[in-house]
Amino acid sequence: MIRKLIDTFLPGTAENKGHDLRSERIFISVLLISALADLLGISLAIQLQLTVIGYLLVSNAIINLALLVLYKYGVPKNLVAHAFLLQHAISFGVQAWYQGGLITPATAAYFLLPAVTILILGKRSAIVWFVITALMITGFYLYEVRYGTPTVHYPVDKKAYLFYGSVLSTNISIFILLLVYENSKNKALRLAEKRHHDLVITQTQLIQAEKMASLGELTAGIAHEIQNPLNFVNNFSEVNSELIDELNEEIGKGNLDAARVLAKSILENEKKIVHHGKRADGIVKGMLQHSRSSTGVKEPTDINVLADEYLRLAYHGLRAKDKSFNAIMKTEFDDTIGLVHVVPQDLGRVILNLITNAFYAVTEKKNSTGPAYEPTVTVSTQKVNDTVEIRVRDNGNGIPINIRDKIFQPFFTTKPTGHGTGLGLSMSYDIITKVHEGELTVESKSGEGSEFIIQLPC
Repeated sequence: MIRKLIDTFLPGTAENKGHDLRSERIFISVLLISALADLLGISLAIQLQLTVIGYLLVSNAIINLALLVLYKYGVPKNLVAHAFLLQHAISFGVQAWYQGGLITPATAAYFLLPAVTILILGKRSAIVWFVITALMITGFYLYEVRYGTPTVHYPVDKKAYLFYGSVLSTNISIFILLLVYENSKNKALRLAEKRHHDLVITQTQLIQAEKMASLGELTAGIAHEIQNPLNFVNNFSEVNSELIDELNEEIGKGNLDAARVLAKSILENEKKIVHHGKRADGIVKGMLQHSRSSTGVKEPTDINVLADEYLRLAYHGLRAKDKSFNAIMKTEFDDTIGLVHVVPQDLGRVILNLITNAFYAVTEKKNSTGPAYEPTVTVSTQKVNDTVEIRVRDNGNGIPINIRDKIFQPFFTTKPTGHGTGLGLSMSYDIITKVHEGELTVESKSGEGSEFIIQLPC
């Protein structure tokens, strides 16, 4: 019910915009609480036979409600708020005059003004009203020094009643204001937590979608790559079947020397079958590793093997989608690198993304320049002091200088609609900088190509 009362005075512009209405509701609550406190103070004024203060409190309550109506119908919040504060500054001054001057509860109420201002307008306005409050109290003090204390306009025997009643009402007002603020803050915190939770879920879904999209890009390449070792396994198995038949014949003839030669050939073929079988197994495991969520555990990894594998998978994947696609692939690997502790599935995604983007760039340039152009993608590795560099270079059109600072931003893409999510480079940047504590940078020249540089600590 209180929420409905507060929402009654919300301005139509705020409701239409649909933004977080926390500050608006706090502002309305302060004005309503102030009006209620004024109405409650009327009984105290009547008890003390302070008719003027009674009328003043009634007018305060009416003005507060009038200000709420003006705020509802579009008067700016700052204007309404300062009018509210000025009204109470004058009201406290009048009450202090009738109560006997500076050393009275009404003067102490002046210190409510900066506190209330923080709630409804913020810190800067609160500083202004703190200065105004200090100046008004100083003015009272100088007046009393020069002209003496104002005459008390209520029975002196009820001074204690006035004092404790005023202190109680002031403390109740402060308590209610802080309660409103705390309640509003908690609601805002819960709302922020919910939005953060929803954002994390959405981010996770987008990342998984990007992973599966990249896996889709790999599917055709994986099929091509796995076909080669399977062909070797099938071929050597057929050859071994024939050799075993020949071996049995030679044994039957008692030709042991020939049998030994055949047995040796069978053994060599078996080693080749095992080798290519493991190669096929490695490709399947790599595919599964790429598709599953990252464990975040760093493992000793051969960077050269990882880069070479994803280069070929990306190439054959694109070839399967577009038979006209062709590009020169170059590798320049530093054999002295050794094993580097990385999260292989994460780094693999980064390398795949950079290589796929490079192939896309050279294809775009080839379509616009003609047959004289030779699309080339080069993947190189190098150990430089305490870091390992992985470079992916293309001779495409390059990245325009006006967008280079944006390419690692989430959802930024230069590809046509349906050809990119804008998450690939953003995810790659996070993987390199946050997971591996490395760097991902780009160097590019318009018309000549681009080079993405991964730097990883050894």
